[in-house]
Amino acid sequence: MEGAQDFGVAEHIKADAVGEPGHRTFRVRVATSQGTACFWMEKEQLQALGMALDQLLAQLRSNKVGRVETPAAASESGDFTTAFSHELRVGRLGLGYDDERDQLVLLVHDQEADLEGPPSLQVRVSRGKATTLSSEITTTVAAGRPRCPLCGAPLGGGPHSCPGSNGKSPHPISGERQ
Repeated sequence: MEGAQDFGVAEHIKADAVGEPGHRTFRVRVATSQGTACFWMEKEQLQALGMALDQLLAQLRSNKVGRVETPAAASESGDFTTAFSHELRVGRLGLGYDDERDQLVLLVHDQEADLEGPPSLQVRVSRGKATTLSSEITTTVAAGRPRCPLCGAPLGGGPHSCPGSNGKSPHPISGERQ
C-alpha cells in the first residue's frame, strides 16, 4: 500500500445520499484523528462496497478470524461538518483486512489519479463500524426509485420501454405496486 495516504482509523463513518431519488449523489463520509473525508461515488459503487463488506465480514466470522465485535450504535455513525479535509470522486475502491489490527481497510482511488497505481487514501475501519456502514449502504440504496422487475432499470412513474418485454411496445409500469 505504498504511496497511499494512511488516513488512520475511522472514528465515524457514514454512507448516505444527497438529493431526490433519480437525482441523488452518493457518498461515504469518514472522520479520523487526521481529519474528515468525503468519497463521492456512483450508486453501483456504493452497492458493491456494501456487498464486499458483507462478504468479507461473513468470511471473517466463518473462519473465526480476529475477535467478535458488535455493530457500532447508530449514534456512533457521527455528525460531520460540511467542510472536508479530503474530498474525492471515487474511480476505484478496494477492501482488505489487516489481521494484525483486526480491522478492515478501505482503499480509495481518486478518479483523477492513476487507477492502476497506489490508492489515494486508505482508512481502517473496525468490524462494528463496517457492519453499521453496510447496513446504512443497504438502506441508502433501497431508498431510491423502484426498479422494473423485468430489466432492473429505475422506474420514473411514466411509461417504461423494457428490453425484458421482448421488444414489444412500451408497457406502463409505474413505481406503484399492484
